[in-house]
Amino acid sequence: MEEKKEMSIEDLAKLMNAGFEKSAQQTDEKIENLAKTMNAGFEKSAQQTDEKIENLAKTMNAGFEKSAQQTDEKIEDLAKTMNAGFAKSTQQTDEKIENLARIVQDSLLKMDTGFKEVRTDIKELKDEVTELKATTDRIEGIIIQKADKIDLNTLDYRVEKLEEKYA
Repeated sequence: MEEKKEMSIEDLAKLMNAGFEKSAQQTDEKIENLAKTMNAGFEKSAQQTDEKIENLAKTMNAGFEKSAQQTDEKIEDLAKTMNAGFAKSTQQTDEKIENLARIVQDSLLKMDTGFKEVRTDIKELKDEVTELKATTDRIEGIIIQKADKIDLNTLDYRVEKLEEKYA
């Protein structure tokens, strides 16, 4: 049969104190173990985070370098394209200037030919005017001569009439 022992309040308090102390000690140990585990986890997490940040930095640097290289290549390609365009534009401009110079030169040559023709026409006109003057002078001389002869004939006729009348 079971014997029931009676405990005194002091014994019960001591027993409870011993249980509390053991429980507190176990709790402290568990907290300490938890803190150690958490610290180890934090250190591992911090180390992993540092590694990830380092890898991210390396990846970003590689990306920046690749982007910078691609940008430089694009700038070089753009510069080549622009230089080719400028060269072509310069060539086309030179060709247009040469064509314009030919057109102006041809126009000037045509004008010179035209001026020579005008000079020739003017010289011919001067010659014709000179001939006209000479012809006019001859006609005038003939007219004067004929007028003098008519006047003379008229005078001769009148004199004859007068002589006949008074003779």
